[in-house]
Amino acid sequence: FDLETTGLSARYDHIIEFGGQIMKNRACIKSLQLFVRPPHELSAFTTELTGITEKKLEGCPDFGTVWQDFCKFSEEDFSEGKREIIFWGNCDRAVLLSNLLYHGFEQEENLQLYDLQALFDRAVLKSSQQSALSTALTALKLTPYGQYHSALSDAVNAASILKALGGEDFVQKNLHKVVLRKRSGKT
Repeated sequence: FDLETTGLSARYDHIIEFGGQIMKNRACIKSLQLFVRPPHELSAFTTELTGITEKKLEGCPDFGTVWQDFCKFSEEDFSEGKREIIFWGNCDRAVLLSNLLYHGFEQEENLQLYDLQALFDRAVLKSSQQSALSTALTALKLTPYGQYHSALSDAVNAASILKALGGEDFVQKNLHKVVLRKRSGKT
């Protein structure tokens, strides 16, 4: 899973692209790329970094619709009511959680978020630095896919890293997660 955003602030910035791969038994079974119309115009920096333009986002749905589409896309592939999302970098986790709250989403199901970057840094590099996706790909001798700062390409690259590290077994062995549970009494 990867996101592209209008900036790095979880508080003020918004998601403009979702990229995801669903993996089972260390194999990709399907991919997803969705664009999101943010509530304000893109900065020149965001367009330069991501290649996403205002024109590309014309007619795209808002975050709420895209999140529901993402949940529908992934619904059949989550077991026991858990939605486990593995992403590269704490920023994506923070922006996703902030956008969910900003758009009025109460947690409708268990959402477990795993930071593959932190797991890689701690388990493989034995450090707490925040390694770039390219650093991990190089360290694991993996060929980069697509263009960096494309949510789908970065999700494919993160999935390759996860697979090379041992998939879910690696995550469970080196666990660092955040769990959000549904609030009782709320609909």
